[in-house]
Amino acid sequence: MLRSLYMLKVFSILIFLCLFGSLRASHVMGGEITWSCSGSNAYEFQLVFYRDCNGAEVNIISEDIRVWNHPSLNTILMNFVSREDISPTCTVVPGS
Repeated sequence: MLRSLYMLKVFSILIFLCLFGSLRASHVMGGEITWSCSGSNAYEFQLVFYRDCNGAEVNIISEDIRVWNHPSLNTILMNFVSREDISPTCTVVPGS
């Protein structure tokens, strides 16, 4: 009985998604935001963005990062500096 109710719920959700929803994947793996103080109340921020090899394309010159709960700062401008491929180089195995 419980198994049939579970299957009915799963089937209902799948039908709903097929009829009314659209599914998309961006292939974004994650990222890091780091900062350092360069003196005189000046800071340098760095954003590192990870994606898989067929993932979300990043063709931006700059990006604004939103800041919350700060009295005088709303955004931090991040300029695009470089792109680096860190994919591993794999050895081809004969007969694979």
